[in-house]
Amino acid sequence: MELINPFIEKRLKNNGILFFKRIMERKVVSLRKLGDTRAERVRFERWIRK
Repeated sequence: MELINPFIEKRLKNNGILFFKRIMERKVVSLRKLGDTRAERVRFERWIRK
């Protein structure tokens, strides 16, 4: 999956890829259920806010 903006930071791009991968694997959109750890949940929350 390719994000729309080609100028986005690699770190943010990787977080977005992981976020959408988890949605497809787990079939949920709850941030609590998508992140395996608290750090991942915080990463997803920050990615969404950007």
